[in-house]
Amino acid sequence: MAYPALVSWAKETRLNPFGGIGHYRDAPDVVDARERIKRFATGAVGNLAQLVRSNIART
Repeated sequence: MAYPALVSWAKETRLNPFGGIGHYRDAPDVVDARERIKRFATGAVGNLAQLVRSNIART
C-alpha cells in the first residue's frame, strides 16, 4: 500500500515527467517532450539494464 503523501508528491513533483502535466497537456513543448520520452524510453531502459548487468558482473 502506498503512502498518500508520497503518491501526492510523486504526481506533482517536477522530477516526474508526467506528474502535474495535465494543466499543460496541449502546450507544444509538452507534446514534443512527451513524444520524445515515448520514442526513446525503450532504448533508455535497455541501456539502463545493460549498465546494471555490467555492474553486477564486476562485483
